[in-house]
Amino acid sequence: MYKTLQYYKLGAILLALFLALPIFGIFAELFYILFQNFNTSNLTQFSSIKENLSHFFDYLFLKFIKDTFIISVGVLCLSLILGVSSAYLIANYDFYFCKILEKLLILPLAIPAYILAFVYVGIMDFQGFFHENFGFRMDFFNHYGVIFVLAISLYPYIYLFAKTAFKSEAKEAYEVAKIMKYSEFRIFTRVALLSARPAIFSGALLVLMETLSDYGASAYLGVDTFSAGIFKLWYDLNDSYSSSVLSGILMLFVFLIMYVDYYYKNKHHYSFNQNLALFIKKRKLNPIKQILSCIYCFMIAFVGFILP
Repeated sequence: MYKTLQYYKLGAILLALFLALPIFGIFAELFYILFQNFNTSNLTQFSSIKENLSHFFDYLFLKFIKDTFIISVGVLCLSLILGVSSAYLIANYDFYFCKILEKLLILPLAIPAYILAFVYVGIMDFQGFFHENFGFRMDFFNHYGVIFVLAISLYPYIYLFAKTAFKSEAKEAYEVAKIMKYSEFRIFTRVALLSARPAIFSGALLVLMETLSDYGASAYLGVDTFSAGIFKLWYDLNDSYSSSVLSGILMLFVFLIMYVDYYYKNKHHYSFNQNLALFIKKRKLNPIKQILSCIYCFMIAFVGFILP
């Protein structure tokens, strides 16, 4: 048994090292650039590298930072709204077509974000279906277009984490809230959200890292995020050194996100006894609220999966 565990550990370490090869390559390129600074025999080549890096930091770096920040915050906020709200409705209420919608809300993960970008540009431009039939069009070649496309593609991460957390919440907390005459909205904000916070936080970090790594949708819609900038510098401007610097900075952001996740989970300790807890039962809504909840969840699934 002990030897088997050792083999599993060795296999996990080897797999981790293999998956980390691109990261090692990025930092190897950065160390190469620093080495050129001290190598007088390659002074001419390093002068060219230094000139490219100077141009990059003077004219491009702040734009990449600004665009990436706007996209990340926008996608995170919209994904949280869509994922948490739909997860709470599915986990806590019984309404029309609830079981079908529970599955449909996961399916946007099956469509890559860049495919969604192609589809929405195609149906919303001047020659698209909506403009030709209804005279309605939307411009997706901006920050708002990228935020919309990435959010409807990535919100299922938060939805899955939040739905599991909401379904696992103890019945006693809701009974106490009812005794204190909390409204449904107050139960959601004061009880459900607080207990599901660790799961929602984990889903939000996944969305954030997926947003930082996106290239296809951002590049197609003309927004210079970090990932789009890496390819633009490397292939369009033939500047592999600046792209390596940008990749290294992006990796530092990812490491920072991982550290925040590690720090948060170690600072906040949560315990849960699944054997002793009485899980909440879905509450029946009146017909009007059932229709509204059904329409809301269906529209999210429609925009994220059915329409594309």
